Amino acid sequence: MAQPTPPLANALLKCFSDFYLDANEPVRALVLASDTGAVPIDKLLTVDVVARLGPSQQEIDKAVVEFCASKLEIVDHAVRRVKPYIHNKTIELDDWSIYVENLKGQYNTIDKIRDLFTEHVGLVSFARFPSDQQGVARANGMCFVEFNDKEHAQVAIDMFNSFDDHTLEYSTNEKDPTSQQLRVMSKQRYNEFEREYLEIKERDAATIKGIWSKHNQQNEQQESASNVPVKAPGKRKRGSTDANGEADAQPAKKTRDDDTATKIYPRHIIALVDHIHPKTTKTSLTALLKQSGASVAFVKYKKGLTRTHVRMASEDDTDKLVAFFESNHLAQTAGNDTKGTKKDAPSMETITVRALEGKEEEIYWEAENWKPTK
Repeated sequence: MAQPTPPLANALLKCFSDFYLDANEPVRALVLASDTGAVPIDKLLTVDVVARLGPSQQEIDKAVVEFCASKLEIVDHAVRRVKPYIHNKTIELDDWSIYVENLKGQYNTIDKIRDLFTEHVGLVSFARFPSDQQGVARANGMCFVEFNDKEHAQVAIDMFNSFDDHTLEYSTNEKDPTSQQLRVMSKQRYNEFEREYLEIKERDAATIKGIWSKHNQQNEQQESASNVPVKAPGKRKRGSTDANGEADAQPAKKTRDDDTATKIYPRHIIALVDHIHPKTTKTSLTALLKQSGASVAFVKYKKGLTRTHVRMASEDDTDKLVAFFESNHLAQTAGNDTKGTKKDAPSMETITVRALEGKEEEIYWEAENWKPTK
């Protein structure tokens, strides 16, 4: 039978709890006065919840070591929290936190998410929604949750996660009390995915920059070639020779093609499709897109990617495809999903489609080594 926690240990745990520190400015000041958050034991003896018990320094040492080791520790005659205390917290502590994706329905507020994980796992000390591209934190099926106890992060993953990172498929997790197919991972794992994403984004940016640089160089060369002055032939008659006995060079005859240096590309038939399932195939993706009623000419897709370009049969087909996915918020939940799951609103998991225009469209065709017909 577990030994009951003595009053002194309970008092110490209360004194260093988030709730107590947030509400008690004098004790909070003691914690924040040290870079490590350690409070000297002689000062701790003056705190009301501890002082009323009249303990000695040795008794505090014993209570921390025997009953509070998972939460507190003794360092140089001072007591500090194992979990760092952050006042007015705006972001979670990685080692105590999880990332949750695909939350639906009623779980659209921080309070409801706190209640869910506190009830089934353990005390939640902090939760937040990630910010969208506009910098606004809103409920979109994703959140970060920080627990009071570090071990509860793994408990939550085991209980709620239904996503396999190897197969990239959802399954049914019988332990999940929400009966939803959630993707749950540690904050450290989320950070790894974020770093990988940023590296890919950086490489893509470098590739695009290189294409732009090549494009600009070609334009400069074309402009330079068209601006080379032609030397006047002087007053000698056509066909006469110069002082070296060589015939005069005649200026090249200007053709219509010289006035039309701009290449002509097919317009408004390339669409960028985003948020597709990374395990899908060209066949599945094509079937999914054809639900729009638009004619898809070519799908350029490599398994593992979540976005790709598709070539439509006509401009009208491009407009039809874009309009369909603007009004139908579909998420491709598996690699072989050819229908999509309808969502109430657009989110990071719903498919988006937009047409390439202007320079972006021109760069696409140059990357494809398009040879226009003259």
